[in-house]
Amino acid sequence: MAGFRLIQNYLSSDSDEDCDNEVFDTKIYLCQIIYYLGRIIKLNNELWDLLQTWMQSSTEAFTDGNLIIENSHISLTRTLIFKFHWIDSFVASMKKICSSVDPFILELNNVRVYCNEQRTRTFLGIECHCLEPSFTYLMESLNKLLAEYQLESFYEEASYHISFFWMLGDREKELKSYVEELNNSLNQVLIKDLDKNYIKISKLHCKIGNKIYIFTLKS
Repeated sequence: MAGFRLIQNYLSSDSDEDCDNEVFDTKIYLCQIIYYLGRIIKLNNELWDLLQTWMQSSTEAFTDGNLIIENSHISLTRTLIFKFHWIDSFVASMKKICSSVDPFILELNNVRVYCNEQRTRTFLGIECHCLEPSFTYLMESLNKLLAEYQLESFYEEASYHISFFWMLGDREKELKSYVEELNNSLNQVLIKDLDKNYIKISKLHCKIGNKIYIFTLKS
């Protein structure tokens, strides 16, 4: 999960302009496309405050885990190994794709348990759903673009989510026993204002190495 740790710490500015003088000292980079949730903190502080309070209180019993609240995000690709000479063409293709995709809405839903492919870390996340055609088109376009670079597409049974807590090791069975209780308490938070339980996605963020690219969807 080295890529995950990098993603948790990388977002230090709102545009790639601050990174123009970035010096790259290797030819291979980690790359991931995400939606950074700093946007909903700015747009809906009340909801985010409620969610943070819920995240903290709902995980107090797990003394050997860690909250993930800073730089929370929704992943749209895996963390990928990316070559330097791909960057310009990849960025150009991303701009073209995003300029043709309408903004869309993700709905906050249930708590789910996730485990990384190596089964070395287990996560709690809030699943997000979207049935809009623009989102389907975006993901199909992203996966097609990744295939051009012989990179893995997102998981076949993708579950888009906001991770908020993790534990070392394979703790899936243990954490699943708490899911019903966690969902009941989360629903109590979300029903306070159903109109605010949605995230409007109008930009995507992509980090390649130490540089962040921001792609704006169709306006």
